[in-house]
Amino acid sequence: MKERQAEAICPFCQTINNCMAHSVKPCWCRQVEIPQELLKLVPKDKKHKVCICLKCIDAFKDTPEEFLAGIDNSSDLLIG
Repeated sequence: MKERQAEAICPFCQTINNCMAHSVKPCWCRQVEIPQELLKLVPKDKKHKVCICLKCIDAFKDTPEEFLAGIDNSSDLLIG
């Protein structure tokens, strides 16, 4: 149960990612193109375990430089 709760948190902004991977319906992320560059930023211990929220995906697509500037390299979390 604790692991499933952790899966519900975006690895960047630490908010609920609205993942529906464990739902009967297909997850929203199947309809969204997620840049490989963004996927590479997911911390190793969270790869293939958590979903990035739509807000962070859109922020990266809109202004990758600003998104990257907001990442704390020591903890791989979005600041602010």
